[in-house]
Amino acid sequence: TARYRIGGGRAGNVPAGRISQVISKPLGVGAVTNPLPASGGADADGPAELRQAIPLRLAAFDRLVSVPDYESFARAFAGVGKAVARRVTDGRRPLVHVTVAAADDAPLDPAAPMLTALRSALRRYGDPGLPVLVEPCERVRLVVVLGVRTLSTSVPEKVEQRVRAALAARLGFDAARLAQPVHLSAVVAAAHAVPGVDFVDVDAFGGVPEGAAASEVARFAAHPSVVSVVPALPAGPRAVRETAGPEGTSAVVDSAHAPTVVLGRPGAPRSPARPAPGPARTLLRPAQLVLLDPAVPGTLILRRIP
Repeated sequence: TARYRIGGGRAGNVPAGRISQVISKPLGVGAVTNPLPASGGADADGPAELRQAIPLRLAAFDRLVSVPDYESFARAFAGVGKAVARRVTDGRRPLVHVTVAAADDAPLDPAAPMLTALRSALRRYGDPGLPVLVEPCERVRLVVVLGVRTLSTSVPEKVEQRVRAALAARLGFDAARLAQPVHLSAVVAAAHAVPGVDFVDVDAFGGVPEGAAASEVARFAAHPSVVSVVPALPAGPRAVRETAGPEGTSAVVDSAHAPTVVLGRPGAPRSPARPAPGPARTLLRPAQLVLLDPAVPGTLILRRIP
């Protein structure tokens, strides 16, 4: 059975190298492919999304005066799932910084057509003398290692599945908010509310940058540390450091979320020493989104307590 797809929607956000056919093939073209991931696709709004978007569209009336107007306009824009606006300075002049995340947590490139259209719309309806900067958010991945003891009347495997689902719902993309931190108490409360859970014991809780290598995530989980809150920084000038990545690559990482031990549990071993990061630089960075993504290996580990 051959299946073909033509049209819009989030199903079109395919990885690089997945597009191999075109609707109409010009003369002389033998094959096609997409060297970069496709981004910006979003499904049509459902009833719940429309209830949220319609009041936002009426709030601005296509005339953006205050910073909340910019935020409401961006949140109601097609393809945008989350947005937050803030008045900042780039060191030379004030501007409005709008941080967005795509609907349904779809991948979003800084050069995506959706962001280009949003920038044009904000400039058209906003203050012509006030520059606007639109950027995708910085993600901070939560790492949770949790010991769970189930009641004697419950099946451990089923309880653990419900705990994973509860943590994903409480700390996942739908519940996450831009520039809002995640507290350890939220993890404990979500796990304790699951039927069949006797008690939980947090072995590790923290955040790592989205671009962190899998080895960094594994190192964090293997050398437990527990923090009371994982911060989500707002948009603005921040000190960042350039760290060496795998195979000679480099990445600009906010030092506030470096995967190191902040508050160790009694008797917990310290993380091994890592290469020193590069010198700090001050850059204008977007707001951060702290969330749990169970699909990322090693970010959610459950330990069964007998």
